[in-house]
Amino acid sequence: MILELAPTQYEYLREIGSIYRGRQEFEPAVDYFERYIAAVPDDPSGLRALGAVHCDMGEHERGKAYFEQALALDPDNVGLLSDLATAEFNLGRFDEALAQFEDALAVATTAQDRVVAFWRLSRHAMLRGRPAESIEYKEREWRERERYNPAALVMTYYKLPELALYVAAGREERAFEILRTAETELAEPLKSTLPASYLGVYLELKDADRAEQALADFERYVEREAAEGWRGMVLDARGQIHEMRNEYREATESYRRALEFNPNDVYVKRRIARCHRLLGQFGESETYLKEHLTRTPFNPDAHHEMALLYAEIGEREKALEHLRVALEVWSEAEPGFGPAREAAAKMAELQAPAAS
Repeated sequence: MILELAPTQYEYLREIGSIYRGRQEFEPAVDYFERYIAAVPDDPSGLRALGAVHCDMGEHERGKAYFEQALALDPDNVGLLSDLATAEFNLGRFDEALAQFEDALAVATTAQDRVVAFWRLSRHAMLRGRPAESIEYKEREWRERERYNPAALVMTYYKLPELALYVAAGREERAFEILRTAETELAEPLKSTLPASYLGVYLELKDADRAEQALADFERYVEREAAEGWRGMVLDARGQIHEMRNEYREATESYRRALEFNPNDVYVKRRIARCHRLLGQFGESETYLKEHLTRTPFNPDAHHEMALLYAEIGEREKALEHLRVALEVWSEAEPGFGPAREAAAKMAELQAPAAS
């Protein structure tokens, strides 16, 4: 209807495509992005969007090709360079990915561009099992954000939601120190979102009782403010609390409802897969993990979980194959990084000679 009324408003083609992409309706998304590119061939945003949806579909080589075409039109675009780096990672080219992320940082000339570069470098470091390094990049990102945003907004919308990183790095006291600072320095209404930050920390600490208390406080905020955008997070958190208490059926139901708010959330899909495995529902677990690995084929946590699934059903060689991938991604993990140690221990167990 919009396009019938204003056929030359080509940006609507891209926006409609983005809506379909968010709903995981990839064929119409591709159609609208291609129509946008045909109408506005000199705008790299159409090629970038088309590359992204092909990556969502698991066609990472094709997605990379579209990113390269977009970069030919805008060679110093930090976001595009980072997208290309992510595609390299998803093709298993880890050294190339890191070099590309570093290239993106090198060409960044504004604080906003450096934010993009540091955010992507932080995520890359975490995937490689380097939480301390991830935090270093994250802190540099926050400093750049403070160049063009009030410190209170950076604290509320960027620092506080990322405190689980400190827990993953074994620095939970630093997370609580930042929370105490926020309690002192933030004013309402920003301060009212603090329960969400405590919730994230307690979930990472696997402290079900304190997480439940924080969730109750957070739910009151969501209800009071009618903050619909937080509903998925509430359901995901409730699922994690159920899972900590070995209530896997209840956890699965909460996770499924969370997915309704964000169908592309591979982390929730991985949690659903884990619950199905623990319930002995191996086919359902495998289905969710295959979806996860289509979109992120070298996610080490997904490969680790797939290995646990195959080990459970006696598919030893398949389990070892997935463990090898996980450990390849984590080959340069920081000493003491728990998931890498667990994967290595599982591999040693599966490779041990059977008792006679």
